[in-house]
Amino acid sequence: MAASARKAGDSANAGDLDAADPYAEDRELFEICAVWSLRDALQVQSMLDVAGIPFFMGEEKATGVDSVTSNCSQGVSVQVMRIGWPWAVRALKHYEPKDEPASEKQEWDEDVDVRCPRYRSKDILFEELVETPNSASPKYKWTCSACGHEWQDDGVATKG
Repeated sequence: MAASARKAGDSANAGDLDAADPYAEDRELFEICAVWSLRDALQVQSMLDVAGIPFFMGEEKATGVDSVTSNCSQGVSVQVMRIGWPWAVRALKHYEPKDEPASEKQEWDEDVDVRCPRYRSKDILFEELVETPNSASPKYKWTCSACGHEWQDDGVATKG
């Protein structure tokens, strides 16, 4: 296994390797979606390829659908690097899976109004994903362009 693919706890030297690589955190992988069929996998691949965003599918971390050996019917994870997350989200904005199981479908409210929690301004910027302890879901770091307020949340917008 290549040193860059190791997790921090894999060996006594892993911390030294990560400390020497200033970009290790940016290359950390996060799941952007899962696919349940070849046609959905091809659609995601096409959308990310057009945007120029590297991705990895399945446990084998395949860089293309033709290299995936995982069983799509059980769901195949699609991961992107932390640094590419905001662009991947935009690239997949219009992704609509054709074969997603009903148990996995999520309803998104397109009318959610995202605002600064301090001054309620809509002029906000996504800064970065912030790793959380115990491998929990990453937090989103935001900055309000109007007032400079910075905050983190789980990325789930609420009404009101």
